[in-house]
Amino acid sequence: MVNFTADWCLTCKVNEAVVFNSKFFKETVSNGNIIYLVADWTNYDPKITEELEKYKRGGVPLYLYWKKDSKNPRILPAILSKQIFN
Repeated sequence: MVNFTADWCLTCKVNEAVVFNSKFFKETVSNGNIIYLVADWTNYDPKITEELEKYKRGGVPLYLYWKKDSKNPRILPAILSKQIFN
């Protein structure tokens, strides 16, 4: 999973508080069930901009989730809930 985020993104911060900092998500990552990467776009990194454009996004948040053995990611909604990972 890749979390495209930025410090100034309010939606990103809510998702971090509700989902990414939750005990459930942290346990899922620590158990190896999800590989979790963060792409921090706070300073408008051009490589991250390129990836956002690849998925036809002009900004953050963008959440890409690959199921095991899947080549193409699922684009998750901008507002997340813990249930999305069940």
